[in-house]
Amino acid sequence: MCGNGICPSCTHEGNGVPLCPRCVRCPVVSYGELSSGNSPKELADVRHHPHFPWVTTAIILVCLGIFLYDWWALGDWVVANGERQIWRVPEGGLGDLSLYRPRLEIEGEWYRVVTSAFIHFNVVHLVANMLALWSLGRVIERSLGAMTFATLFAVGVMGGSLGALLLEPDVQVGGVSGAVFGLLGALTMLQLVAGKNVFVTTALLLVNLGLSFLPFLALGGHLGGLIAGAAGGLIVGLCRRSGRAALAIAPTLVAVLALGTFLILVRVVAPAQTLLGG
Repeated sequence: MCGNGICPSCTHEGNGVPLCPRCVRCPVVSYGELSSGNSPKELADVRHHPHFPWVTTAIILVCLGIFLYDWWALGDWVVANGERQIWRVPEGGLGDLSLYRPRLEIEGEWYRVVTSAFIHFNVVHLVANMLALWSLGRVIERSLGAMTFATLFAVGVMGGSLGALLLEPDVQVGGVSGAVFGLLGALTMLQLVAGKNVFVTTALLLVNLGLSFLPFLALGGHLGGLIAGAAGGLIVGLCRRSGRAALAIAPTLVAVLALGTFLILVRVVAPAQTLLGG
């Protein structure tokens, strides 16, 4: 399994595959790790030297911290009540961080493109997104590394923001689901490039896309994140096939893709006179 040489007396059989004593002692590799496109040698490195998903954990803690602070400061677990409408005009609290096209056009508050990914409007919204982020993030981060995962997350955020601004310009949007769809798209593309079976991830993707048509979910954000994430996953997958040198520059290439997506977003949203310096 790990690709290391094994003497005949030390070889163990596992489902018809010769295993060294070290592999026998390791936990079983999850489906997510097997389907991430790793070679047997890379999988063995992950199993023998597991890396804690620090970036994924940090993102989850930031999302939790922002939500808990907003609840502590304003005393409301759901920010859609009363004057604090999440579908129209932002009034305060999380509304100061949400993605809302008029605020970008009129006030130039471009930080909302990023901050909107870290806010959640109620407990269900928060828990569902954190579980999805953890299940995808820890697999991708452990198999590809923190830097590559961070850039894939960033490109998902940018793509999700662009999609939301294009398809839902008058709606206040927030949540990390655009980036989650980006990670799902990246994982699917990595599997395709590696020649893996994509049945499970494709089925999961189709189910979540179907749910995205519900009126309280941001279809544009999900589609935008998915497309951008798939493009990022294609870049990483092709770099992996080209060898270690190419793989080393994969995070840089994905970061360039994220920057390009942001520049497209600015071009789409900003008034022409602002772009011309008028």
